[in-house]
Amino acid sequence: PQELSTGLDFKDAGLSLGFTSEFSLRGGEARLPILSSVVLMLRLGKRASGWTVYGGALPHGLSNTSSKDEVVALLGAPTNLNDTFCSALWVIDGKELRILFTDEWKQIKQLGLSLPRAT
Repeated sequence: PQELSTGLDFKDAGLSLGFTSEFSLRGGEARLPILSSVVLMLRLGKRASGWTVYGGALPHGLSNTSSKDEVVALLGAPTNLNDTFCSALWVIDGKELRILFTDEWKQIKQLGLSLPRAT
């Protein structure tokens, strides 16, 4: 079956929604896309033209000013760390939480929640 993925940006709200075919997420029969990810923009870079910073609540008691050390203290050690991009991955309740930090891991820049893909 062919994977069907698409996204929808709400730049004025600082968030992006991702939709992926159910087959890609759970295996089995190909169906229409389902909501598979939410990305929250907490700090804007030079290429984020037209975007607004997300101003709502963050999951798991996180704050947009949380450093990597503060997130680790709250959520435990990440499943994966990428020092090159200052990003980390946690798997919580079967969902992936990906956080992109500012330089030197000082604050959360972008936060993404997603369903894991079928293996």
